Amino acid sequence: MSRPKIHQVSSKKLTNVIDRCTPCGLFLTKEGRTWVAVDNSTYDAWTEDFPNKRQAIRWLWGEFEVGNLTGLWERISDATSLITVAKRQGVTLDTVEADIILGYMEGHDFCLMADHGGTMVRHDEQYGDNHRCDEPYTIHNAVEFCQEMNEDLIQDSDSPKEYLSQLRKDEKILDALMARLAQESINKERKVLLCVYW
Repeated sequence: MSRPKIHQVSSKKLTNVIDRCTPCGLFLTKEGRTWVAVDNSTYDAWTEDFPNKRQAIRWLWGEFEVGNLTGLWERISDATSLITVAKRQGVTLDTVEADIILGYMEGHDFCLMADHGGTMVRHDEQYGDNHRCDEPYTIHNAVEFCQEMNEDLIQDSDSPKEYLSQLRKDEKILDALMARLAQESINKERKVLLCVYW
C-alpha cells in the first residue's frame, strides 16, 4: 500500500488551501521553526502545527492522532524503567544502552514517557505539561534518534578530545544495538512465517 503524496507548498498557498478547503490533498509548509500540516483529503482542511517535519509527515499519513496521546503517561527517568518498557516492546536493553538513550534524550530537551502497557511517546520538554505534540515512539525510534544526534555531535569539530572519544564509544554501542534490533526483527518475522507455514 503506497502512502499518499504530501505537497510541500509556500505559506501563501497553504493559507489558500485552508481558506478555500481546496484542492484535495495533504499539504505541508514551514513557518519559522514550526511545520504546519494540512489534511485536506476530505475537504475539511484539518490543520496541526508540529515542532519537526517528521512528526508532521507521520500525522499526515495517519500514523497518530493529536489529542489521543494525552492519557496518563509516566516519565521514564532511569535505566531500569526504560529496560522494563523495552521488555514490554519485545526488546532487550542493558543498563549502559538505556543510560545512553536517556542521556541523548535529556541532552536534546526530550524525555520518554510510557503507559503501563509499554506504549511510549517522546515528549518535547519545551512544551512543559502540554502533551499536544507528543509523538508515539518505540525503542527503535529512540535508538535512531540517538544515532542521529551522536553523528551531529561527532561532526562538530569544536568538541574536546575526551568528549569526542566518549561520543565514539556511544557510536559503537548504538550501532551494535541497532544491528541487534534489526536481527531481532528478522528473527520475529521468521517465527511468524514458520507459524503461518506450519
